[in-house]
Amino acid sequence: MADTTTTASSMEVDEVQTDPLAGVESRVPQPSDRVHKDECTYCFDNAYSEGGILISLNSFFAVCPTHIEWFRNFEENTGFVRFRKVRNPPRQESDEPSTKIQKLSINVAPEDTIDKYTVVVYPNLENDIAIETLPPHICESASAIIASSMSTASLDATWDGEQRQVSENAKNLVQNPSPIQLPHYGWKCAEPGCDLKENLWLNLTDGAIRCGRMQVTNAGDTLPGKGHAREYYSKTGYPIAVKLGTIANNDADIYDYKMDDACIDPKLAQHLAHFGIDIDTLEKTEKSTLEMELDLNQKWEWSRCCEDGVSLESVYGPGFTGIINIGSSCYINSVLQILSLTKDFVQTYGEKAEDILRGLSPAEVNDSFNAQMAKVVAAMQSGRYSVEGRERNGFEPKQFRKVVGQGHSEFSTGRQQDAEEYMRHLFSKFDQYAPADSPNPVDAFRFKFENRLQDNTKAVTSGAWTEPSDAEPF
Repeated sequence: MADTTTTASSMEVDEVQTDPLAGVESRVPQPSDRVHKDECTYCFDNAYSEGGILISLNSFFAVCPTHIEWFRNFEENTGFVRFRKVRNPPRQESDEPSTKIQKLSINVAPEDTIDKYTVVVYPNLENDIAIETLPPHICESASAIIASSMSTASLDATWDGEQRQVSENAKNLVQNPSPIQLPHYGWKCAEPGCDLKENLWLNLTDGAIRCGRMQVTNAGDTLPGKGHAREYYSKTGYPIAVKLGTIANNDADIYDYKMDDACIDPKLAQHLAHFGIDIDTLEKTEKSTLEMELDLNQKWEWSRCCEDGVSLESVYGPGFTGIINIGSSCYINSVLQILSLTKDFVQTYGEKAEDILRGLSPAEVNDSFNAQMAKVVAAMQSGRYSVEGRERNGFEPKQFRKVVGQGHSEFSTGRQQDAEEYMRHLFSKFDQYAPADSPNPVDAFRFKFENRLQDNTKAVTSGAWTEPSDAEPF
């Protein structure tokens, strides 16, 4: 009996020592917890990458297999949910794009993929464990992570070129008290010397008819126009105009010159009736500005596929990394590509990226401007996301956009923005957060002013310099 007891105890010790789940700490995410499912904390590897991403069963931060050691410096938990996306076999494609542009917008197209989840235990990351075989407390934690909807793929905003706002100028428009009565057809530009009979805009304040600007059509021709409608607004200040020939179904191509954008006139029928025009009797005879833009975008999409017969050679490797559009992020991509060509920018955030990232906990990396900037620059300079022959290249700066835009009334939204304004916003961030032991990237964009006074009779000059630290960038 004594021998049997000893043997059993030895077996129990062996089982404890070899328990694959030893060191796994798990909990169920609460409503206040964010589950990170988009990208590695330290790089832009994601569920599409080889090995997928690993989501901690305890802190819910994500890390890739490459940076697991950095992660382990701050968290002892050894259990992770491995999240991988596997593409379905491609369908047979025709020579033309599978879908035609039906809407003037920029969005992120859904992809045909299958999500796969398993659990792995560090350091045996090659050993995937089926979730349903795990103890209930771990299974519950993993299932909650899988069910989490915090993946920002569902939050990616789109830019909608067809979205129009109700114009306050149109809503509160005061029309001239003695209106002219206009016919329902046969219009022409009333500007002296201009007899254009198409591309005409009716000013809704006084009934003046003027031509719009010249526009290029889908066929490559030009729609005549001399811009007399805008000139008329500059002279009179009357802001609302409607394009004749586009009025139908109680809607039309309407422009607010004061707002400088297309708009909706909630009182369009009333405003037209003021000039004797019955909106219900009008028929659409011309394309709206939006429809012409849509045609041009359709032509651009098709020519882009073919490159108009010219074969362009793609380039790959360090310094040639693209940034994937994550929904109205074109302005971010443009600014980052420009900055990546600046030596001080690369030196401050690219060459020292590991020092910046490795010294911060996952939570700090997630919220740090310097860490997110270092992560982006390292991705652009390393060539890790620009490999010839790889199906998926480039990276998606989702957390970067959130951190940089936090607290800003415009850049915290998903709306389209101005690139120059965004660059100035980044410059203010550099001035505030750039590491003290590195060059401030903004200095590369600053310049000096010299004020010079010269007495031509005595050839005496005097001058004063504005130092770079005090100068405005461009």
